[in-house]
Amino acid sequence: MSWSPLVRRTGWLVVSAAMVATCASQTPPEVPPAERQGAPRAGADIREEASPMRYSGPDVSVDLRPLEGGSEVIVRVTFSTGGWRLTGDEERVAEGVGIVRLTFVRPARDQIVTQMLVNEQWRWQSLEPLSEVEVWVNIVRRGDPQDAPEYRLAARYPAQPQPLP
Repeated sequence: MSWSPLVRRTGWLVVSAAMVATCASQTPPEVPPAERQGAPRAGADIREEASPMRYSGPDVSVDLRPLEGGSEVIVRVTFSTGGWRLTGDEERVAEGVGIVRLTFVRPARDQIVTQMLVNEQWRWQSLEPLSEVEVWVNIVRRGDPQDAPEYRLAARYPAQPQPLP
């Protein structure tokens, strides 16, 4: 029995879709303590609230520029679609380290969004000179309730290499 090319292609499409659906529905495993990202050196309250999971979200980078008597922190984010919102939750200095907490609100499940990269910036001017900056991000979905924020370390200045998963 010979299968027509259309039936074979359709079969592969069904198998591929089933594999993608299976992989997408699995929850990511918790990262063992030995492989967790480094907790912030400053700000014990962030360490206690930080999620043990690695950051997995939009691309985040941070730059630090000296100002007269202080510093300017520039956080750049690249969202993969439209419909995201960036809000600043907290910024403070602890032992010369700038700690920034941001929340990204992702589009609702049924929201139609533009399929394009969207670049956003968030700036903070510290009255104290900084030598390091840590950016912690909490990601929520529009319309979904969240009991407590789960901040994850998304970027550092100066950049530090991350261990491979």
